[in-house]
Amino acid sequence: MKLLYSLIAFITALSLQAQNHNPAVVTNRLLDELKSQPEGLHHVSILMADRLNVEQFDAQMINRKAPLSERRKAVILSLQEKADNTQLELIDFLTTHPKVEKQSIRSFWIANMVFVKAPAEVIAQLSWRKDVAKIDKNARLRMVEYTEENCEYAPPAPGRIEPGIAAIKAPELWKMGYTGAGRKALGSDTGIEPSHPAIRNSYQGIYSPQEQSWFNYVSPLSLPFDCDNHGTHTIGTVLGLDRLTFDTIGVAYDAVWMGANILCSGLGTEDNIASFQWALDPDGDPNTMDDMPDAINNSWYDPDVRNDECDGEYVDVLNALEAAGVAVIFSAGNEGPDDATITPPHNINTNIVNSFTVGAVNGNSPSYPIAGFSSRGPSQCGGDSSILIKPEVSAPGVSVRSSIRNGEYSNFSGTSMAAPHVVGAILLLKQAFPYLSGKDLKLALYFTARDLGTPGEDNVFGMGIIDVKAAFDYLVAEGHTPVDPTVTHDALLLDLKVREFYCDELVYPEVYIENNGSTTLTELEIAYEVINTNVSGSARWTGNLQPGERTFYTIPEFHVPRGTYELGITLKNPNNSTDGRPFNNKLITELIVTDRPTLNAFAVAGDNNAVCENSPVLLRSQVNGPGNIVVRSEERRVGKECRSRWS
Repeated sequence: MKLLYSLIAFITALSLQAQNHNPAVVTNRLLDELKSQPEGLHHVSILMADRLNVEQFDAQMINRKAPLSERRKAVILSLQEKADNTQLELIDFLTTHPKVEKQSIRSFWIANMVFVKAPAEVIAQLSWRKDVAKIDKNARLRMVEYTEENCEYAPPAPGRIEPGIAAIKAPELWKMGYTGAGRKALGSDTGIEPSHPAIRNSYQGIYSPQEQSWFNYVSPLSLPFDCDNHGTHTIGTVLGLDRLTFDTIGVAYDAVWMGANILCSGLGTEDNIASFQWALDPDGDPNTMDDMPDAINNSWYDPDVRNDECDGEYVDVLNALEAAGVAVIFSAGNEGPDDATITPPHNINTNIVNSFTVGAVNGNSPSYPIAGFSSRGPSQCGGDSSILIKPEVSAPGVSVRSSIRNGEYSNFSGTSMAAPHVVGAILLLKQAFPYLSGKDLKLALYFTARDLGTPGEDNVFGMGIIDVKAAFDYLVAEGHTPVDPTVTHDALLLDLKVREFYCDELVYPEVYIENNGSTTLTELEIAYEVINTNVSGSARWTGNLQPGERTFYTIPEFHVPRGTYELGITLKNPNNSTDGRPFNNKLITELIVTDRPTLNAFAVAGDNNAVCENSPVLLRSQVNGPGNIVVRSEERRVGKECRSRWS
């Protein structure tokens, strides 16, 4: 009973302290949790009082025209130094307190904060520390809802370009040679299915270490996966392309993707802060820059933040990423059509493009009407003029066809479908102007959006639907010179075909090659590696392949011991020259090898080789004597029943 009275006293003190703001703020939602659950441990975030003024720091770097690489390194090192110098006493208090769960202590520098699990009495003590600015619950995040159309599976569409892509004028940049080549997008979502034909060729993990390409806070060694369909759908809109059929669902189809699985773990804010910090420096080396994404797609929100977003940790996080050159893009939310329904923390408005929030229009209609579900402004963080208006821009978000799990396609609606169009547009512009920051590119899209609705910027469409060609022209008019997208030598690996299994321990895979350069391809090295073995080698292709032409080539057989492996194929040295785009020339697939001899066998099943269910079939083999027969069949998925639903 004494314990209960003691906890009630602590909570009462916290309530009074929160009203008087002495000296730290305990958020209302944490107070509510403490009142409803006075006993036990509470998972909380602690935001330090002494934090780097990133906006001011960034302005100084811009004024002296520091290049992006210098700015990014300076931001990371300054944030790390601030955390190192200000967190020591707090962490010492936590690690020595007998009632704190020691293994829960996690320190972060991107927002100078610490997460911990502690009882109410410890939280009360923390609230009176002068080095603490705010204490909040580790809130669970939610995916921005979407609707799935009342339909069957949307079929593949060979040769098609999705109408939303045309609506933002992406094909006009493609014609100029800007397709997002060499740029990176991070999908911070429910995960991503890496084997989908529209995105499998563009996973950054094919070329870089897994830990620099895929972030999973709970299971750091896990491979990419999607716990919903949301993440696979959004990244498909950013850069999806089935290279074998030219089914184009993505805006920047030559870009590559990284993934962060933040909406499946249940860890909430801590998981998300960790993913943003990882994105700022995936390889842990501030001196490198090519490991960092150019743009991050976000379709999540904090459902009960209650305006604490306006001065919380996400302000520091977004300012840090912007200062480092990354374009962070948010969906506006699907709480419309009422005013002031932008979901948190998308209300943050430290400048006119941060946060950069995207509303949804119907890209299938030539008038681009606003979607009824699209959240409206103004921002609940205050301000005036453009600072107050939300969203910043709009993009197609109604009945958008993109990739989902199991290699399928489906039509989704939501602002979650609109934001990826903007991320793809950023990647197109980044290829053309690699020396410009994410903020520069966001401003270009902002100022050149095609006005819709009420004349001028408004709280429904923002500045209007983005126009990436107009943004390109705007940057040129501002005096920025685009880089030449022409690449002389570029061998593109379209596909890697292997048999279900290879007999006699002999392997002879087939590769499908495209000449993606501007000159005739006459010779090429094809390197193979059976990963985690000493089996490797190369073959030499020679021929005459004109720009845009494709060809198959079977690698001469090589010996691999019995087992199951991963086989990697890399195209190298086109025309004995350096490949101008060394990020589309490698694929990895499973390889199964047996020491059993090759056996010729075939089924006789009628003129068209079709086998009907429960019907007899004649199997012929060249082997005499007893043996085992293993029968495998493929079931083609032709459709599904689905309902319009909010997920």
